[in-house]
Amino acid sequence: MWALILHTMMLTLGTAQADGYTCVECCRAEGLVTCPTRVRVFGDGSMATPEADGWRLIGVWSLDCDAGASFDSGGTALIADEPGAGEVLRGASPRSTVRCFAQHCALPDGACIRERDDRFYLERCSDGEALSAAYMRVPGRPVRGPGSAPVAPLASAPTRPAAAGSTPAIELPTPPGGDCDLPPVLRAEAARRVGIAQSHARAGRLPHAVSEYQAGLSMDRCSAAAWSGLGQAAYWLGDADVASRALAVGLSLAPGDAAAWTALGAAHEALGRYAEATSAYQQALALDPNRPAARSGLNRVAGRR
Repeated sequence: MWALILHTMMLTLGTAQADGYTCVECCRAEGLVTCPTRVRVFGDGSMATPEADGWRLIGVWSLDCDAGASFDSGGTALIADEPGAGEVLRGASPRSTVRCFAQHCALPDGACIRERDDRFYLERCSDGEALSAAYMRVPGRPVRGPGSAPVAPLASAPTRPAAAGSTPAIELPTPPGGDCDLPPVLRAEAARRVGIAQSHARAGRLPHAVSEYQAGLSMDRCSAAAWSGLGQAAYWLGDADVASRALAVGLSLAPGDAAAWTALGAAHEALGRYAEATSAYQQALALDPNRPAARSGLNRVAGRR
């Protein structure tokens, strides 16, 4: 019985070769008439509050079979039991639908859907940790075939170093000196470029995101969103040092950004700065106690200072 309770079934690694049609065919082979090619996940940024009939979720991640992950801050759901970090919201759908989705659809890079105690969880294959918001948006790699070597455990925060020579060095502008008065037209154009950068980042086009964030900062060096976004993109491109510096500037301009504090913690962690990582993760949790990535990061660096 104990073995059954602890049984974990790895369904698949993330794949860039998603196929919504094959996902549907998989469900039909299981005798199902319909099959969703999109699932919802309780993840980084989601909140859960108890209600009389269960738990109300506010803010959910949507994983499209072919298009990757996006966060809907206004999305809500009502479920019977308190959700766990990374839980796939199956609702009344048969378990086969989630299994087919995991076998044939795109998951974030290095992520797996695992089944435990009749629930499904989206998590890092290497260590079972919940995914940060930045990690959720990184497109998956091709499926590993049978007999592939297992994913090596990560020594610290997850990073995605770019291949040598594939990504140019990321240049940071001079931080603002306090003068943030700009013509409204220039500020609006900077905000527009930041919006384009965020769209690129959500789609996993990180070098394009970097270029647009830099363009935004060339117009408005006081854009906290541009500094923090550039920092997160740099982190996922493998430059934790640039990431930590850009995020620090962004947080000096907007210290209430829990996601940026979490990303700063991950950057410090990747650099071995465990005391600084601890402080950043603690700040993120002080602002948003329901932030699984910050909680996971804090647990990882505990005792490593």
